[in-house]
Order: sequence, then structure tokens, then C-alpha cells
Amino acid sequence: MKRLFNVNVVWENIDTPEYDGSIYHIPDKCRYILVWITKQNYYLSQLALRNDPNDPWANTVFRQGKAAENQAYSHAPQVRNQIT
Repeated sequence: MKRLFNVNVVWENIDTPEYDGSIYHIPDKCRYILVWITKQNYYLSQLALRNDPNDPWANTVFRQGKAAENQAYSHAPQVRNQIT
């Protein structure tokens, strides 16, 4: 399992995991690392992106666009509860 990780991950004899800005330090005693991705609503997320320089509302985030982001983050407690 350890061989699946790239060089930015170091397994060490430490108590808690930490990230120093370039390297993830993972305790040897860890049995699992959970990677979790939540799908955001595509249409609503487009309302948050205003990248067109000709857009009259460039660099403006509309409230509807934040709904997709907030929904994705609100799933965290549910996922945590299911894995513990």
C-alpha cells in the first residue's frame, strides 16, 4: 500500500500526521488514509465562476454559486459518521 504514494508522502514513527508545506508526514501506525471527493452541482457551480474578462460582473460570486460549495461541505459530517 505504501508504494502507491508519491515522494511527497513520508511514513514516520510519529504520533500525529502533519503537513509542513511540501511533505505529508504520516504515522507508521496508520492503517488507512481516506480520500473523499464530493460532486458539486455543475450548473450552480458555474454561477460562482466569473472568469470572462468581458463579463460585467467579473470577479463577483453570486449567492446561487455558493449553494453547490456549501452542499458539498455539508456532506462531511455524514461521511465521517458512516466511516467511524
